[in-house]
Amino acid sequence: MPGEKILVVDDDENLLKALMMRLTAADYKVVVAQDGMQAVMVAHKQEPDLILLDIRMPAGDGFSVMDKLALSVKTQHIPVIIVTAFDDDYTMSKVESFSPYAYFRKPVHTEELLETIKTALSERGSG
Repeated sequence: MPGEKILVVDDDENLLKALMMRLTAADYKVVVAQDGMQAVMVAHKQEPDLILLDIRMPAGDGFSVMDKLALSVKTQHIPVIIVTAFDDDYTMSKVESFSPYAYFRKPVHTEELLETIKTALSERGSG
């Protein structure tokens, strides 16, 4: 649905800019955060429809962000899509324990990511 709000959380400024451009071109509203602490604050204030979340960042990694989001009635319903450069055993077992909507390894294939976002948002809207 056009106009839905997506929070993009990543400490890589170039990736943030690239994702912002692609998501904006696809008619999404985009808000950003560059670390874990900022991500939780922005999620509570902006109430996005979906979150794209990096794992390894300063001021709280993606796992601590997911912990905090899950504890809040205001944010626990928001689908999270992990976008990370790491796929080691530890990271993958942690990712699985949080059961995000989806997982993408960097570099991201944006068409596949956009399709997954669309599906997640449509499921959220009908659920």
